[in-house]
Amino acid sequence: MGQGRRAKTVAATLAVGLLLGAAGEAAANCVRASDLGAVQSRLVQTEMMVAALTCKRKDEYNHFVRKFQRELVARGEGLKTLFKRLHGGKSETRLNGFVTRLANEASMRSLQSSGFCQQAEALFGAARAVPAHQFDVFASSRASGKPHGLPVCVDGTRLTQVTR
Repeated sequence: MGQGRRAKTVAATLAVGLLLGAAGEAAANCVRASDLGAVQSRLVQTEMMVAALTCKRKDEYNHFVRKFQRELVARGEGLKTLFKRLHGGKSETRLNGFVTRLANEASMRSLQSSGFCQQAEALFGAARAVPAHQFDVFASSRASGKPHGLPVCVDGTRLTQVTR
């Protein structure tokens, strides 16, 4: 191989390496498909917690937590891992802020919607009907469309915000 061709090959290899590195970095700074279960789980759990407090459904919330305890703990660990990847040493503070923001948003919805407790009743009813091993399906079916500031990536490309 001549020097000109070798130089082009080295340059092409470096360019591909830089592109792959950038894609890897982008994927490290966003919510991957494998992370969505953890995020959606927290969204649903927070909604139900606020509904329990607002609508006086603490017993139903406690039943929900007991029924899905294994899944909630596993998804909670997944959320911690996600925030560690996204924020490094600031992960605990950022995760606490995220969870607080979710609770505040749910609380605001409860104050602004006269039908909040009716919706909560339907949510608790749906949770009762779901087998414990299908919690992820239940959580993902509860998405509603409000952004929560977490960037989502698909195939290593940063796309949009996680919604609920």
